[in-house]
Amino acid sequence: MLIISFAKYFLLPPVFNIVLIVLAFISRAFIQRFWWRYMTMIIIWLSLISLYLLCTPVVSSYLMSLLESGYSVYASGEEKPEAMVILGAGRHRNAQEFGGKDIPSAFELERMTYAAYLNKQLNLPILVTGGKLLGSDQPPEAKIMADFLQENYGVEVRWQEDKSRNTWENALYTQQMLAKEDVRTVVLVTHAWHMKRSVASFKRAGLNVLPAPTRFISGRSKSVMWYHWLPTPKSFTNATYALHEFVGLLWYRWKYF
Repeated sequence: MLIISFAKYFLLPPVFNIVLIVLAFISRAFIQRFWWRYMTMIIIWLSLISLYLLCTPVVSSYLMSLLESGYSVYASGEEKPEAMVILGAGRHRNAQEFGGKDIPSAFELERMTYAAYLNKQLNLPILVTGGKLLGSDQPPEAKIMADFLQENYGVEVRWQEDKSRNTWENALYTQQMLAKEDVRTVVLVTHAWHMKRSVASFKRAGLNVLPAPTRFISGRSKSVMWYHWLPTPKSFTNATYALHEFVGLLWYRWKYF
């Protein structure tokens, strides 16, 4: 897992762009051939231009739209769900304002909030997912989610899948847990841009999935204005999330699918 995390760190911006630029400058000092010096300048400019583009609302929204396409707000249909699954999204560690304990991350809170809202209509038994950090004495993420839902939303959790470390394991262990109670069709709650990888994983694991995406990012603006080409920190963050998902999809297709 550490090797995978390390690889992801260097495959994503801005580290990837910075490494390319540094290597290009270093190589120019040792390789004096004209064609190589020309290539290094192309690499440097492409790295800088790509960083700029990733910071613009136009490009970040487009990348997100590729991930969010095909999914819309959940609406009840002919298929009747038997349970709701809320995917974990990390934790905020050692929160001082909560007595130093771990609490759900901001992303996790968004998923939990939507699930609590949605379950007022559906009234389904809920499963939460997420394992324990290596070397930590804090409880598994699933328990943190279950406690937070109960204490702050008044929502009871029936199942806690507390062994998983990634989305694929979320799906695999969830299926094993629900199969014991003959549950096959689930409402799956996660972020809209995370839904493609999540749905693919849960279907591969053998569950029938009804997507319930939250926090759509693309499609908020119907037209492109000049100021959408101005770089913003939020756009760069969104673009990074999108690229992370694209890398994740490629990795999952090679390793799991």
